[in-house]
Amino acid sequence: MRLQDINIVGEVLAGAVEAGANRIDGISFGLKDETGALDEARRLAVAEARRKAAFLAEAEGVGLGPLLQLTEMGSPSYRMEVASMAMDMRADVAPVPVAPGEISFSASVILVYQIAD
Repeated sequence: MRLQDINIVGEVLAGAVEAGANRIDGISFGLKDETGALDEARRLAVAEARRKAAFLAEAEGVGLGPLLQLTEMGSPSYRMEVASMAMDMRADVAPVPVAPGEISFSASVILVYQIAD
């Protein structure tokens, strides 16, 4: 089941318990369209890799030449951190409280530059 409104998650869970459910597995949160957030994570990963490469080259007393290779490592990922989610599986409880949390996106890249003197 997919829900678009986080505000009704607790009610849906309580309804499942009232209907006889005694086990709930695999609740996850995400974005309907992750493209923009993943692209931003990729952009930031490339910028940070470029910054580190420039710093390391400067520390060695050389410059960065042209970019020779850019590789995305693995798949971009996200993680949901829920502030609190208490689940009491008794049928006589009020809707399950679900507090909003945060979704973090990450991406990893490798940049290979030619060294310039």
